[in-house]
Amino acid sequence: MKYLLSLLMAITLISAPNFAEAKRFGGGFSLGKSYSMPKKVAPAPTPSKSATTASSKPTQGAKPSMGGLLGGMLAGGLLGAMLFGGAFEGIQLMDILLIALVIFMLVRIFGGRRAPAMAGGYGAHQAPPEIPMARNSEAVLSSDGWGGLSAGLQQVDIETPDWFDAKAFVAGAEAHFKTLQSAWDRQDWSEIGSYTSPELLVSLKKNREMLPDVQNTEVVSVIAELGNFQEDLDQFVVSMLFHGWIREDGKSDATEFSEVWHLCRAKESVGGDWFIVGIEQY
Repeated sequence: MKYLLSLLMAITLISAPNFAEAKRFGGGFSLGKSYSMPKKVAPAPTPSKSATTASSKPTQGAKPSMGGLLGGMLAGGLLGAMLFGGAFEGIQLMDILLIALVIFMLVRIFGGRRAPAMAGGYGAHQAPPEIPMARNSEAVLSSDGWGGLSAGLQQVDIETPDWFDAKAFVAGAEAHFKTLQSAWDRQDWSEIGSYTSPELLVSLKKNREMLPDVQNTEVVSVIAELGNFQEDLDQFVVSMLFHGWIREDGKSDATEFSEVWHLCRAKESVGGDWFIVGIEQY
């Protein structure tokens, strides 16, 4: 029994969220629907001079969490002790239940974090909120320090209909990213719900409950690129790629992020709103 309880503690260490990612909008998870995109190779972005001046040098790549590493070593040692140290002699019903719980937690942890979100069917048509995703925005694309990333993401030509203004959409997406990050910090579900599908909103609320009630993040730099434009039954689907850095709670170091947002709009809704239906870590 003591071995099983120790194993549960080890799994807790492994599953502890990396708060540098978790405090980002969506919690750093893949949520909602998933759509295919052309294969692209995006080079590691280099921050602009203004971003470098505002903060110390950002981390150049994701590094393995020390807690996760130690947790893995601890879990491995415990499993070895259980298998070869006679821990299963005289096993009881409660032991079996705890083992089943361990397996369930492992499936949830690694399935939720590493597997892409499953694509699902569309639910009933929802009346569009007042705030559109593609509303007019005065955000301007910054080219300072981002030339390499932009070139890397433009390796595949994406066909779009004549009525779709890709440049304006991308510029607006960068502004909306910052707006949603701020709303995520404040838990402003009215604002967030005006951008997302009802199904995704439910998942976002569950993830936000795992974070502190009060948090303060700063989007140091963000660049958006059109990842794909496609049709899915009676919907248009736009996939946006976001790369950049976020600094949390006044810390000196910014954390790099890279993710995709999938947005949908009904074909019959001419000039209508776009809603985020899925988020994928990229």
